[in-house]
Amino acid sequence: MQVLIRAAAVFDIDENRTRVALHRLRSKGLVDSEERGSYRVAGDMAAASEETLGWRNALSRVVPCSGSWVGVHTADLPRADKTVARRRDRATQLVGLRDLRGGLLIRPDNLAGGVEDLRARLLRLGLEPTAPVFRMDALGPSEDEARHLWDEMALDELYRQQIQLLTQATLDLQRMPAEQGARLAFQVGGRAVSDIVLDPLLPAPLVEPKLREAFMETIMVFDDVARELWSRVLETDLVLRQSPTLAPATG
Repeated sequence: MQVLIRAAAVFDIDENRTRVALHRLRSKGLVDSEERGSYRVAGDMAAASEETLGWRNALSRVVPCSGSWVGVHTADLPRADKTVARRRDRATQLVGLRDLRGGLLIRPDNLAGGVEDLRARLLRLGLEPTAPVFRMDALGPSEDEARHLWDEMALDELYRQQIQLLTQATLDLQRMPAEQGARLAFQVGGRAVSDIVLDPLLPAPLVEPKLREAFMETIMVFDDVARELWSRVLETDLVLRQSPTLAPATG
């Protein structure tokens, strides 16, 4: 708890406001306590939080793509319950699915474990068990349309921008006053982690995998510097389980 209070103080949030905010989160079931003074994300966001915590291993999910696709059919699932619909949308977004048409969500079949692992991951994240998850060997005349579903993300350009930003920020962290650097790490690192967690991990030629790998290498260097800096600011030798960064948006 004291570590959390010290971290909040870096952003000029006093101890009382921190305790009140934590109490409200607990009363809503959004965090729980494993032991006195130790807290973790709970409720609907717990699975998404685990996805965030595993960001360093994101690229280990990627395997060679044979050209097949994974599909999830959601057209028959109800949307009247906004909480359920929001949980479903978050789940499909986190695994990189996009709507081809009429509630048929697809992505390239290039993630380790194939359809079965993706189905299990979707269920863990909040997709209803009744949603069909299946593999498609080809999309016929829709193939070209499918390949452009992620164009708006401009992923290759995003990788280039983040590499440049993180490289400069890593240098800046090492010459800034500690608390100023900690705030920069939280903001810049948080955006980068969000980009990784929400990355659909597409195969070539939809993206340039070497650029994505370079982005990952760059943020790992940044994260190592940020962790060391935050450990000094927080005056703790505890191993930080998660990067001291802004929690990524998950829809």
